[in-house]
Amino acid sequence: MIVAICLFVFLGSLGGWFVLKSWRSPRHRDLHQLRTLAPDMAAELAKFSGSIDLGGLFTLSPDAARAIARHSGALALDGLAVISDEAAALLATHVGPLSINGLALRSQANLELSKPLATLLARHRGNLKLDRVEELPATIAAALSLHRGSLSLGAIKQLSPEAAVALSRHVGPVQLDALEALSTEALAQKLLHDGRTNFDRIRDISADAAAVLAAHPQAISIASLVTQAESLPSLTVSQANLFSRHSGELKLNSLRTLTDQVAEALARHDGAIQLGSLKSFDVSTARALVKHSGELHLSGIEKIPFDVAEVIANHSGSVRLDRLTVLESGALTEKLLRDGRTNFDQISQLSQSAAVRMAAYPGPLTLNGLTDVHDLVQMELLRHTSTFELSGLAAAAIPSERLASARADLLAKHSGPLPLVNLTELSSVPLTHKLLADHWTEFGSIRSVSPNVEEVLGHHATPLRLDGLSQIRSGILATKLLHDGRVNFDAVTMLSDQAAAVLAASPEPISIALLVQQAETSLAISDPMAGVLSRHRGPLHLNQLKELSETAAIAFASHSGPLEFDRLSRITVSIASAFMTHVGSLDFNGLSSIDALTETILAKHPGPLRLDGLASLITEALAAKLIFEGRTNFSRLKSIGPDAAAVLARTNGTLFLDGVESLNTEAAAALANHQGDLSLSGLKNISEPIAAALAEHRGDLSLSGLETLPDGIANALSMHPGTLSLNRIQFLSDSAATSLSTLRGGLSLRRLETVSDAAAAALAQHDDELDLNGIVSLSETASRLLSQHPQVRLPNQFR
Repeated sequence: MIVAICLFVFLGSLGGWFVLKSWRSPRHRDLHQLRTLAPDMAAELAKFSGSIDLGGLFTLSPDAARAIARHSGALALDGLAVISDEAAALLATHVGPLSINGLALRSQANLELSKPLATLLARHRGNLKLDRVEELPATIAAALSLHRGSLSLGAIKQLSPEAAVALSRHVGPVQLDALEALSTEALAQKLLHDGRTNFDRIRDISADAAAVLAAHPQAISIASLVTQAESLPSLTVSQANLFSRHSGELKLNSLRTLTDQVAEALARHDGAIQLGSLKSFDVSTARALVKHSGELHLSGIEKIPFDVAEVIANHSGSVRLDRLTVLESGALTEKLLRDGRTNFDQISQLSQSAAVRMAAYPGPLTLNGLTDVHDLVQMELLRHTSTFELSGLAAAAIPSERLASARADLLAKHSGPLPLVNLTELSSVPLTHKLLADHWTEFGSIRSVSPNVEEVLGHHATPLRLDGLSQIRSGILATKLLHDGRVNFDAVTMLSDQAAAVLAASPEPISIALLVQQAETSLAISDPMAGVLSRHRGPLHLNQLKELSETAAIAFASHSGPLEFDRLSRITVSIASAFMTHVGSLDFNGLSSIDALTETILAKHPGPLRLDGLASLITEALAAKLIFEGRTNFSRLKSIGPDAAAVLARTNGTLFLDGVESLNTEAAAALANHQGDLSLSGLKNISEPIAAALAEHRGDLSLSGLETLPDGIANALSMHPGTLSLNRIQFLSDSAATSLSTLRGGLSLRRLETVSDAAAAALAQHDDELDLNGIVSLSETASRLLSQHPQVRLPNQFR
């Protein structure tokens, strides 16, 4: 063995000498084909003053490195992948231009570096990415600092002060994206000089480094430091100066105190500031804060002194005071309105001055937190020309279910609009007459009314909207609503028999969403309710029903919209026949199998038909209907008859039948006529006659469910003219490999783990694409044979 190795080295060296002696160029020598470099050859090459390309060398011995390092011209060693520390140190002494692209590229996978290797890598003239190095001693950092291109150390989280100072001397840009601690002023200045603005990963920072960042004129991002500050009850001026440079929002909702100096520093921040834990501050702090130009969140303040409020009103940015309960300052009220605030639900006390400003606002306002107001305030609010939401005031007088008689009488005399936003029950006839006299036609919040009120509403001449009414007891009211053109009864949850009879007799479709919703959660349904539901103008998703009577089916067949019965696991011939008059779409996705007669009847349905759960398909008629309506996915089919298969075979494009678990010869022959690709990856085994039938198929054929490949099956499938995918086969006999090698199309065996030398030799003769990407072990002979195949796909280690 040693003799053979020596002979190989000698012949390689002899070939290298031949190339070296035969090269004529006086300025450049391309010795890229050399695979080894003996020390004596290296010494001879070192005498050449021009450029030398030794890119074919995989490694370099220390003796050869010592000799070639004396070369003074440009030296290319781009193929180097392995080098010892001794050789690296010697090669780093080379004085001329040095190209080690391959070594620089492969160093990306290193978890740590030696000083000699780092010194050598520093000679690399291009960008250097060492993103797997997790620790960087100062000596290594000092060596890398001599590099002059871009240096990326994307996995470094911590640096000693010495290493940080060393890296700060690096001439080119330094990327330290994972750095979590910034300990030196020098490195902070270096990173800023390199254009870095994102310091979101930094969790620890020295005072000197913080001062450098705080003095930077441009915005920076320090998300982690800001996040840590979110739990601090107070800030130093130094911290505030640093945070003022943050490019994002400052959420300092834990701060409980704020000095004037800290407020001055934070005011220099360009973005939004949240100070949600501040309960109060004085006028001097307010004057400092109003210098801030961004959005200011003071959501922790519930009461604000008048003088402070007047100062805050001068803030140029928007102000958020979402928890303010007392609003006295007219100037602050106008400021909040100018900022776009219209929701004042937290306000429980309102001054007359504030009410004057609100009354002048032209748009809707919300004051649901008011439970009582002074007469003068109420007078001002009534001047408001748009709408208020005053559910608090209404709630003080109006119970959620019904009105007290005294307040009902008062509201019945009200000349303006009544904000009865919480009123859900209407039982007072006098109040009902009042609302109708005031031309109320919208009763959208009303959920129930008394029988007397129902009678009043039913006899009213003007059309009414009672869209929220949850129950209708009176046939008179039901007739009235239909006469008014009402078709939407979506809120109704209860109908009397009399009202149901009226709605069921409607010549127009209606919408009864909640009744439908109840029906859609029911396991069974009565025939009368089926009659009402059939009038619904929208789709009916009755997917919980397990049973359906013939009478109900006849009623539903008159429905003009889509119907879904996805939980029905069986239907009779009579039910199928009843739906022949239905003109909308019809879904029976819960049916897994039906007999041939039922299939034939359903195929005559005039509208779209969905049978997505069908596991077997028998008849030509049903297959043709499903395809005509655009069905292309038949992957859930577990079995298919010959007649249906013949129809599917006539479709264009890829035919996915990966759910089919068994196939007879006639169906296989029918599918073989398909002109596009055919996928039958649900078949775990097939007979030779079926294999022979499928082999007649002209497109790509996927049988990636087959777990074994007997020799006879392989021989039959070898006649297939297109690409054949057998991506679950893990073992292949020599005979099967020989058969498959004659296949005229591509061959995919992605789960095949190994092959014998004989099988490899056979497969290597296959003259189309060969996918063996799952191979995990090969002999040297098999690897060599297969890697010579011009269109083979193998894992990288076998190429």
